[in-house]
Amino acid sequence: MDSAANEVFIADGYLNSRVMVFDSNTGAFRRGWGAYGSKLDEIPNGPRERYSPGQPPARQLNLVHCLALSRDGLVYICDRTNDRIQVFTKEGKFVSEFIVHPETQGMGSVVNMGFSSDPGQQFLIVADDGNSMVRILRRKDGVEVASFGHRGHNSGQFEALHQLAVDQRGNIYTGEAGGGMRIQKFTSK
Repeated sequence: MDSAANEVFIADGYLNSRVMVFDSNTGAFRRGWGAYGSKLDEIPNGPRERYSPGQPPARQLNLVHCLALSRDGLVYICDRTNDRIQVFTKEGKFVSEFIVHPETQGMGSVVNMGFSSDPGQQFLIVADDGNSMVRILRRKDGVEVASFGHRGHNSGQFEALHQLAVDQRGNIYTGEAGGGMRIQKFTSK
């Protein structure tokens, strides 16, 4: 949600492969885009493209599973099963992309994300369902600086990691679907 512009941004990924923006007061469509800022009419209908490990990134988005707006006005999207984060301006101009653990198959390595609580939001906190962990990436270049967790049902482990949020103190909250069905809180040190 961009309150100043009265806009709501939607990760439209289960049925489509795009980002949609609507007027938050009227619900009127404003704009939308696909991978690398492609126009909506350039997004092919039919089977979604999915990359193969060792190959170049997919030309289109696959499953746009989350979206987050940074304080400096950038839009970050999770292209879940293509194991990447793409970054755009609010108008849909492509800025950069980060490939996250590209050998991941199945559910993908970028399911949800949030920003660190520091004023500059230096880090992206990424929920990686395919590998059952939380990854911490430098926001400026996508380099992984830390990670925690692994598959399991005990504290600090994840089964079907699906949601992630970061509060103003830097605490990380994760939500699990499927076999996990729980919320965990991790405090910042």
